Amino acid sequence: MKKLQMKATFIFKIMIILIFIIAGLYIGGFYFAQSWLHNIAVGSKINNSKLTTDNVKPEDLTNLKTILSQPNTVTAIRKASNVYASKQTYLNDINKYATNTVGNVTIDPNYTPTTPTTIAPIKDIQSVFIKVTVTNPVPYTSLIKFIKAIETSLPKMNLTGINLSRDTSSEGNVKVEPLIIEVYIK
Repeated sequence: MKKLQMKATFIFKIMIILIFIIAGLYIGGFYFAQSWLHNIAVGSKINNSKLTTDNVKPEDLTNLKTILSQPNTVTAIRKASNVYASKQTYLNDINKYATNTVGNVTIDPNYTPTTPTTIAPIKDIQSVFIKVTVTNPVPYTSLIKFIKAIETSLPKMNLTGINLSRDTSSEGNVKVEPLIIEVYIK
């Protein structure tokens, strides 16, 4: 039996051929992906050009009215309009969240922060800060529930920071410094 011996030059030639094959596959794949994306873009351009006010049919408007009157759409529209609220709304909400979780709180709605706001100004939207003082000590789990209620609420409220320490006199309780909450209002 004769052993198959490969020389370095033969292996080098095979590697060069494989590199060219792989490069060809990459180039071909790129070309086909580019043409596929181009066809999608042309199709979307044609669809967008059809949407003018000249060719809107009355039945299209009726269908749109039907879609907008469906419960899911109405709920989404109401939710979007509730993202920003009035002063009385968010004060009531904070009191409700506190009553359900941590108990009594003291609210200072006229708090002025020493640091600038956390978001860039948006037209017709104001950022108002309030200071909420929780009665200490408070159960840690209740505090977490209160913070979650604030952070996930509509209207949008944002807790800007928190300082707490363990209450050594009772287990599971913490002492909380006043919370500063940023509220976005119209």
